[in-house]
Amino acid sequence: MSLPNRPPNSSHHGDADAPGEAEPAAPPSQAARPWPFPTHRDLYLLAAGLLMGVLLSGAVLGRLSPSLHDRLFVGSGGAAAALQTLQAQHQQDMQRLRDTGVTSAAILEQQTAFDRDVLPLRVEAER
Repeated sequence: MSLPNRPPNSSHHGDADAPGEAEPAAPPSQAARPWPFPTHRDLYLLAAGLLMGVLLSGAVLGRLSPSLHDRLFVGSGGAAAALQTLQAQHQQDMQRLRDTGVTSAAILEQQTAFDRDVLPLRVEAER
């Protein structure tokens, strides 16, 4: 007994990889989407990402909470440790100056020296 010949495009219930079977249709969500253009969801994600980038930047978070910004974004290598040590030393020096009753010019001079010393460490720590 021989099997009847079927045309290549006929639908039958047999193996899935029979020659001539069409590929299954794409799901409606993918078929209806104009591919090169973003959807509303994509635009919302883009806007949320931009907003979070601005809020976590040094301009916003760095001004509102410098210690949190440094903990989150300053590297954990040697430059970060040196930066934290220098900041702690600066706090102690400033407190000693205030306790001894020096002029505001001396405090300003100490702050200027600290800013000059800390700038290279901040640049290195952010790399």
